[in-house]
Amino acid sequence: MNPDNGYKQGDSFMGGMNLLIDEAFVRLPKESREAKTGKINEAFQALSTSLGTHEGIVFGEHEQAMLQLKLVRYFQRMESIDIPTVRDALVETPGFLAREKRRFSWDCLAKATMNVYIEAVSKK
Repeated sequence: MNPDNGYKQGDSFMGGMNLLIDEAFVRLPKESREAKTGKINEAFQALSTSLGTHEGIVFGEHEQAMLQLKLVRYFQRMESIDIPTVRDALVETPGFLAREKRRFSWDCLAKATMNVYIEAVSKK
């Protein structure tokens, strides 16, 4: 999965989510960023396949973005994930993907944008 996955023009929720996802990727430790990005992609694909076909689970574009954000944040501090356990937990508490941990605000988006910009500029 690419953190720059784009969004529909005018969809402020998805635009904000993409900024938060970009910020979360930037916060991955530099020395393990590539390996962790691969693990995030694997976990996302496995969970998406499972949740997308599970009856009674809403797994649309917004829930997918929330799952990606939460996986990236998880891997900021952890090295591995037990996909079957996470899948079972998501099935038992489907509302987990319906909300963001911190309040979704313009201040938060401005900070995320600045962090992504600073990281991009420092790479040049």
